[in-house]
Amino acid sequence: MKHIVLWGAWYGSHNVGDQVLLLTIMDILTQVVGDVRFTVLTNNPQHVSEYTRTESKCRVNAVHNRKQFLRLVQSLAGCDLFVFGGGVPFYEERSHVLAMALMAGIARAAGTPYMTWTVSSQEVQDPFAKRVFGWVVNGAQAITYRDENTHQLFINCGVDRPMTLAGDSGFWLAPAEASQAEALLMRYGLQESSRPLVALTPRTLRGRDGEAEMHYNPKTAAQIEKSIACFTAVLDWLWEHGYQPVMVPMNTVAPDDDRFAARQVMERAVHGGHAMLIDEEIRPRVAPLVYQRCQASFVARVHGSITSMVGQCPMMMYAFAPKHAGVMASMGMQDYALLEAEAAPERAVAMMTDLLAKRNALLPAMQARLEMLRQEALLPAQFAAQIMK
Repeated sequence: MKHIVLWGAWYGSHNVGDQVLLLTIMDILTQVVGDVRFTVLTNNPQHVSEYTRTESKCRVNAVHNRKQFLRLVQSLAGCDLFVFGGGVPFYEERSHVLAMALMAGIARAAGTPYMTWTVSSQEVQDPFAKRVFGWVVNGAQAITYRDENTHQLFINCGVDRPMTLAGDSGFWLAPAEASQAEALLMRYGLQESSRPLVALTPRTLRGRDGEAEMHYNPKTAAQIEKSIACFTAVLDWLWEHGYQPVMVPMNTVAPDDDRFAARQVMERAVHGGHAMLIDEEIRPRVAPLVYQRCQASFVARVHGSITSMVGQCPMMMYAFAPKHAGVMASMGMQDYALLEAEAAPERAVAMMTDLLAKRNALLPAMQARLEMLRQEALLPAQFAAQIMK
């Protein structure tokens, strides 16, 4: 049995996207490599153990990054492969950069091979972070990335090894029973006579506060206001044109609780009182089914777009970070990436109008592209299998 250590996304969070990453990376590795046991490095091992126990058949042991440091060292030194996995581990917050260097250093000292798994990045300017990232990535046995922005970052960090663009593991997410999504929607107002649904997934954007910068480049007050205004305008347009807006949170824990942004949008919208708000945590394998029930979606999270794609729900993205434009391009939906610098309520409404008008024409291309992305998502596991031979 192979032993693989996973680190690199917020696996211990209540963010659907990070949970999707962990579940699908393990699913793919088990499919390609065979019998595997996993150690997940996280700040919340109890939560990881709880949701993997119910959502996965894989053997998972969760280890705390700091409180169980000796076990972390033993795991890195004794495993067959260390994977920087799936999320956005390349950002310039100093303590995170040092933690990455430490773990890569432990792996190197022990002779443990490591690799990057379809990683993404924030905008990085700090020269120290770039030097560390170059050292870490150049030591990897395989380098896979999710978007061109990350590819360019690695080049700028001095990475001179072969690098491969790969699909996000989330495209392999196996949905739950459809009845679970239907029951969820019924709890929050869905009726047989309901209008056609359109999902809205705004995100609670923040300025620099010690936590926000770990997830995205912090936002100004004007940027935060622009995001809320765009979602508000789309909500009103949807109701006025016969659609039922439904707010679909991908994270329900402060300070990154999507329901806070959803309520802001509903309070500002003229027709906000008519919107449905799913006021609970959505399970990872239920999320694609919720989007599948909708005619379209307007999302501000990468895995809002990916689970929309899995559910074959045409999506538009409020693209406030490079990773957003990158994932939309990978899905062939770049025309529906509303770039933050160009965003305005009128542009958001025009984009949603166009998306709904072309919905039926988009679906065949989305289905074909999904199958291609699923094959591309296998590439990191194939590299992993070769490394562990």
